[in-house]
Amino acid sequence: MKILIDGQTCDRFHRRLSIPCFDARRLADTDALREGRNMTLKLPRTPRNDRLLLDARDLHTGTKFNAAPHTAQIVHHGVVLIGGSVRLLETTDRHYRIEIRTGDSNWANDAALKMLGDTTLDFRMELTPFDIERGWTTESPVKFFPVARDRYPDANNPHDMKSILRIYSINDYHPFIAVEPLLRRCIEDSGYKLQSDFFSSSFFRSLFISGAYRQRDTSALVNRMGFKASRTNDITARATYAGMVYADPQRNGNTLGNLMQTASPYDRDNTGHSLSDLYNHGGCLSVEYGDMTYTPPTEVTVAFEYHLKYTTDHRILSRTRLRGFDSVYLGPGSQLRFTIPNRYEDRRGELRTSYQYRVIVFDHKAGDTYQLTLRDKSGHERSWFGFSSRSAQLQSPPQLAPGEEPRLWLTTNGGRQPYTGDWALYDGFIGETGSTTLELKVVSAPETISPAAPKNFFDIHFFGAEQDMQLTLHRQSTVKTIFNPGPGYGAHLTMKDITHHPVRHLELLDAVRQMFNLRIFTNPSTRTVIIEPDPEFYRDNHIIDWSEKTLTDRPIKIEDMALDAHHYTELSYLDPQGRVPAELRPTWGHWRAQTGNYSSKMGTLHLRNPLFHSSVNIDHQITTAPSALLLSVGDRDEATDTELNFPMLVVLYRGMRSLPEGEMWREGASSYPLVAFHTANEATTLCFEDRDRARGLHTFYDREWKERQLRERITLSLRLSADEISTLLLPDIAPVSIRSLFRINTGRETLLARIDTITDYDPDDGVATCTFHRVLKD
Repeated sequence: MKILIDGQTCDRFHRRLSIPCFDARRLADTDALREGRNMTLKLPRTPRNDRLLLDARDLHTGTKFNAAPHTAQIVHHGVVLIGGSVRLLETTDRHYRIEIRTGDSNWANDAALKMLGDTTLDFRMELTPFDIERGWTTESPVKFFPVARDRYPDANNPHDMKSILRIYSINDYHPFIAVEPLLRRCIEDSGYKLQSDFFSSSFFRSLFISGAYRQRDTSALVNRMGFKASRTNDITARATYAGMVYADPQRNGNTLGNLMQTASPYDRDNTGHSLSDLYNHGGCLSVEYGDMTYTPPTEVTVAFEYHLKYTTDHRILSRTRLRGFDSVYLGPGSQLRFTIPNRYEDRRGELRTSYQYRVIVFDHKAGDTYQLTLRDKSGHERSWFGFSSRSAQLQSPPQLAPGEEPRLWLTTNGGRQPYTGDWALYDGFIGETGSTTLELKVVSAPETISPAAPKNFFDIHFFGAEQDMQLTLHRQSTVKTIFNPGPGYGAHLTMKDITHHPVRHLELLDAVRQMFNLRIFTNPSTRTVIIEPDPEFYRDNHIIDWSEKTLTDRPIKIEDMALDAHHYTELSYLDPQGRVPAELRPTWGHWRAQTGNYSSKMGTLHLRNPLFHSSVNIDHQITTAPSALLLSVGDRDEATDTELNFPMLVVLYRGMRSLPEGEMWREGASSYPLVAFHTANEATTLCFEDRDRARGLHTFYDREWKERQLRERITLSLRLSADEISTLLLPDIAPVSIRSLFRINTGRETLLARIDTITDYDPDDGVATCTFHRVLKD
């Protein structure tokens, strides 16, 4: 056996040299990944060693050994048993003490230093509704999903018979990052390749984490120049011939005047309610020559959050859409377009006797005449009602046959033919026109504003309606400054813009490791990183017979595996986020297992995820799609003014989900992206516990826990050559490795076991002290 320093043989003490080779516990320890495999040994003080170690005993020497990088190897018959960097730990009159470090931790060291924002994963996107929706069905590593922020609910709408229609804007979508390409790029950027069937699975590739925008404390800016303004009364205006209404006090008509009227917390609205939540710090918001103007004391970049509540006249345009004020212009780069959905129910499939209805033919052309008939299940058809306008009121017959349904015919000079256009039958009290109340919250694009270039709000306007349609802006509308805005409409985003979590790559890997009980091994010679869950890391179908290698004349020790286990083990996440019901919180995402062996340690081992919070999905958030399950985020009692970010969530992207008939995500879209921590009736879940017939993530731990409860650990000595020892540590290329299942001899019987540790290997004798544990299939 030779010890080499910088490729030169050095003198050694002629005593037994024990080389540590393997410890399976390090496979599940991300901190150990950085350390590699280390060995400390002593070398005698000899002229040769003095020369190699630069006369370290001489304190006046000009060059110190540790001042430059050096390498060392222990070689036996040409086989490198351990090799890597070397450092000098101690010098005495008789010996040197050195430490050899394998250096297989380069990628882990990089991962421990790099923040998420340092990833080189390519992502570029323009933040528009089109690009958001396109990302749901592409291979983009970043997807923007709709989220439901936990807020106190608004009061019911008193202005019409329908509930307030809340419009989703780009600010209601949040970036989520795919975990697989993020971790893969982290490893590959350090010059290593990742080998993992689990990472390549469709299940793991659907794993996403929530992103985070840059956030800072803006309280000083708010206290110096912030404002929040509102109205004191409702105001109504009519649309121009182009269907527009302005928020410009200098116009003579078709205007709402100033969008907001006051920012004073001492004012009251026209109903007598105090407006105590308003503020105008520094008097920066004022009325100059009749216009509302924001003039900060110094140049500042700021956006404005518009919380607009208004009632618009509408006309039923189709079965899915209403025509009304469906667009708002808030300034350059901040234009919100949306669709006002038709929420009135088409009654063609549920007729009642002697009931008033309204029929509307949406594609009506002047001069067209129509005939409504009723057809029963036998095919018999009878006349019901004739008309020649776009809409008409009618009453159903006093008697209807079971299953009788209406049919619409287009009558012509030559007879009649089935009408193939869009039409509907509504309750009779529904008019072709009416009113709808909408609520939207949108943050404008950031602007640079200064005393010399103040902000005026007179260029704001509403549009999309028909001439003379009315818009009523309600007193509950507000505008406030946002000094830490998220990206606005049309912003160009890269990965650095959405990875501002204070988290490093290795911390992310450790959080994922805790979820799936991962085993991580690095082969420095091939620069390969193997990552698999515990059940998949080991090869049950690859049995190696080592029963003849046991040295039965040496001590053999057997002990219960439960000696190292706690009586209870718990798997859990950080506290749930969003609107998790109180009765679910104690058990949501939580699993508890009992060892069941009284040799175990007292107490409970808590394996809590270091990064991820659990979450729930809630429905009835989108008025037109009440069945859509949206991810609930945030905490209403801890919500900030901007609600920009929330703690890191881990979720599964379930793909596009169809909505029930009659529901729509937007006009023309009957599906939406489902992203969830857990949903019922799915085969997979991120809960550690079993829930809704889905097996929880505890299954990744079950084999290990059962072995601890039922099996033994055996320590014995084996006759192994240097080649056999070295190939054990090459699991990516060697047929016999630490991943194999071994048949060993305990002196009285043979059994199947896995390697836990190879604590001592004496290459001169060719003997290794190994610890195995029995497997369940033995």
